[in-house]
Amino acid sequence: MDVSIIVTSYNYSHFIGECLDSCLYQRNSPLEYEVIVVDDGSTDETMALLERRVDSRLRIFCIENSGI
Repeated sequence: MDVSIIVTSYNYSHFIGECLDSCLYQRNSPLEYEVIVVDDGSTDETMALLERRVDSRLRIFCIENSGI
């Protein structure tokens, strides 16, 4: 693994899809990479959207809301 992209999220269901598309569909990159999403206990549809994503480069973690 060359690069890990870490995305933090809290109630970003309106933006998470576009963010993941941008991260996962890089073109002409010689690097091997993974995308790690850490959801901080979202109360919207963020986790449902994340769970529908299937990609071997994507790792999802959900933690209890801990704030800043």
